[in-house]
Amino acid sequence: MLDGPIARGDFCVLEFGDIFFQVDWRRGARVTSVKVGGSEILTDSRLNALNYGSTFWTAPQSDWHWPPVAEIDSAEYQLAVAETSCSVTGPLVTSSSASNLSGIRVTKRFTPDFSKHAVVIDYTVENPTGQVKSLAPWEITRVAPGGLTFYASDSAPMVAGTRPLMPTTSRAGATFFKHDANTPKDSKLNADGKGWLAHVTPEKVILIKSFPDILQSQAALGEAEVEIYAADNAAAPASYVEVENQGAYASIPAGSSLTWTVRWYLRKLPETISATAGNPDLVAFVASTLR
Repeated sequence: MLDGPIARGDFCVLEFGDIFFQVDWRRGARVTSVKVGGSEILTDSRLNALNYGSTFWTAPQSDWHWPPVAEIDSAEYQLAVAETSCSVTGPLVTSSSASNLSGIRVTKRFTPDFSKHAVVIDYTVENPTGQVKSLAPWEITRVAPGGLTFYASDSAPMVAGTRPLMPTTSRAGATFFKHDANTPKDSKLNADGKGWLAHVTPEKVILIKSFPDILQSQAALGEAEVEIYAADNAAAPASYVEVENQGAYASIPAGSSLTWTVRWYLRKLPETISATAGNPDLVAFVASTLR
């Protein structure tokens, strides 16, 4: 059962057990707070007024460059509340800077999975227009500095554009990135993963994101199933990390839609497991959680 109401002013809130999960439906329907036992996972707008919390974009980024498409990333969505979930629907895209995305609409549905101590997020891209739209779904989650991010992979990480490749450690069938003050400025990696991506905060809270595994050949041009970006600027050096996952690039015919589901498993990491790069116990913990 959920604790308290779902609709709380500008927010949709799913609160159960030791999980607090909050969505700001007036500001891009982005996830603005996720706590496990009171420990926060996400960054907030005080660090960066545009890039905070967890949001949804479409790939490739070359479709829209920068800034993100407002109707998808930051505009007000419409809220609908069910007994144990909430859905938010955005406006039709009209941005001239992303004319090839014009006419699509994004809906997000957030549902607790009580038995697995997880939150299920369904992202739906609707295309009611008369033209076929081609894109890939993309989830971008901003976490505080100093954490450990890792994912399963059989291949080395790939350079993303012109940004420097961050240092990683490969062991136990996974690739690990430890964020610290020595991380190259604005570094990034792309990777062919295996359907999950995990992040451990300095407070030893672990977020495991599970999603459909894709081949690198199915990713949008210049993108990948797993992407990690370490943000750095003059105002906030080594400020945060973006933990990103993408689905397959696909065409959406007129009058059709595409739905992509991501599951967030939220846990306190057992004290017996060290949050260190290359620790096989971390990989085993993820495997047992997803089993």
